[in-house]
Amino acid sequence: MRKKLNSMDVIHIDKNTGEFICETNGCTSIEDDTLTESEKKHKDYVDTHVLNFNKGEGFVKMFTEMAYALSLKLPPKEYQIAIGLSKFVSYEDNVLKIGIGKRKHNMDLHEIADVMQTDYSRMTRLMNSLIKHGVFGIMQVGNCKTKNIEKFYIANPYIYINGKNPEKELCKYFDNSGWKEFMNELSTLNEVC
Repeated sequence: MRKKLNSMDVIHIDKNTGEFICETNGCTSIEDDTLTESEKKHKDYVDTHVLNFNKGEGFVKMFTEMAYALSLKLPPKEYQIAIGLSKFVSYEDNVLKIGIGKRKHNMDLHEIADVMQTDYSRMTRLMNSLIKHGVFGIMQVGNCKTKNIEKFYIANPYIYINGKNPEKELCKYFDNSGWKEFMNELSTLNEVC
């Protein structure tokens, strides 16, 4: 740490031995290797933690209480699918997507079945059940006149989110899924405890 002194006479003493080293007239700055409390805490933190762990790896925030609630409310296979598909939740819109860069696209049910190593007919039943539980939803966009409609799957932002600011339309879609109320109840309980 560098301490600035303005036009002061300074006596230099070895901090380890207490011996007089020299005297300086009109010193404007000195080097001091002692650390402030916040610098000591930061150094201790850096020394005891792996910084930027798995930097560059994608991640999805899954609310821990929700993960636990899912484990209680869903049958094992549906829970496995709900956890497994979290890898494919896209940034802020929560659409299930696959691919990288220009090849990234919304997943269809065949692709979901493939990545989860489940046959298509069983995946249809599983996804329908997860939609009924409010874990996932289906959005449809397109032109009704040309019948060019794209159907894609979205994940409930009250369970997991990629990014800090989900789209309002996404939250509105899942407002009545029951998970928002569950999250609010947990917040109230945590404030009381």
